[in-house]
Amino acid sequence: MNSQDIIYSDLFDIRNNFNKPVTSNFINYLWRCLSKLGIVAIKYAFEGQSKLIETLIELRKLFTTTAVMEIKGYTNLVILAVKGDMPELELIGKKADQFEDIYNLQFKQMLDSITWLPERFDR
Repeated sequence: MNSQDIIYSDLFDIRNNFNKPVTSNFINYLWRCLSKLGIVAIKYAFEGQSKLIETLIELRKLFTTTAVMEIKGYTNLVILAVKGDMPELELIGKKADQFEDIYNLQFKQMLDSITWLPERFDR
């Protein structure tokens, strides 16, 4: 069975009321720490489209698969960066069903709110 790890990062600096910049050193560190099928999930306070695009561009330098997830009722976004190919959403949906009743969260609805960005072509 393939294992998959997830690194969660919250970029928002509450003291200064803005997101910490995503540096190439930080992204390289995340890349090195992840397993072959690992995913980075970054909580991101939306500060405008240009800042979001800058962050996505930095991530795309290493991660071939990236996505943005909106969570209904919240202004924050979750940026996903996958070390491998795009995950099988159908399989994730089946696993999410197991947790729906336990945690009373709407995982399926969250999955539907993911916007996957086009793959990089420089593989």
